[in-house]
Amino acid sequence: MIAREGWLPVLLTGGTAALITVTAEPIWSVPVWVLLTALIVVFRETSRAVPSVPLAVVSPVDAKITYAGPGHDPWLKRQAMTVRLNVPFPGVTGLLSPTEGKVVDFFTNFGAADAPSDSPTAYALWVRTDEDDDVAVCVSTHRHSRFKSLSAPGERVGQGQRNGFVYFATEVTLYLPLNTHTEVASGEPVRAGSSIVATLVHDEPGPAGHVG
Repeated sequence: MIAREGWLPVLLTGGTAALITVTAEPIWSVPVWVLLTALIVVFRETSRAVPSVPLAVVSPVDAKITYAGPGHDPWLKRQAMTVRLNVPFPGVTGLLSPTEGKVVDFFTNFGAADAPSDSPTAYALWVRTDEDDDVAVCVSTHRHSRFKSLSAPGERVGQGQRNGFVYFATEVTLYLPLNTHTEVASGEPVRAGSSIVATLVHDEPGPAGHVG
């Protein structure tokens, strides 16, 4: 399945390749057919089975874990459990919601302090779960990139729901409540929507006291 963001470049490239093939020497169309194949690979999306695990946080992208531990959330100004994910080149990918909840806000920060040195642009999506856990999803990108958010503040999102598309991402960082239990280690590969990277922690209420 091709991501809807990829249909226009795929169709234009395919049409150009076919036109060159039938109107000129076929050899001239080879680079365009190669480009078409590359575009299909880049924009290809597969369905993911979201795990039915209460309070689970799933990976928003296919990536490799580079850090999982305490850190500072520059967007919500708090100490947070941080999970950093390195996005493989070229970083053209859909973004899935790591948890269910309501979108509270969307931030854009050019020259963000938490972005890699070669990445002057960062975006963040703030989601609040039904249990009032605040989850910030930060996307750091290459220069001249673009992030397309599919969810506006006030809208609900489901766990593993496609709620964005990013062009040339370098890193995605999850900022979670500090007591969150991480389920991954540095160097571990994860799959968007199906790999659990953390579990939100809520203490079960104890038995009600009995008054004699």
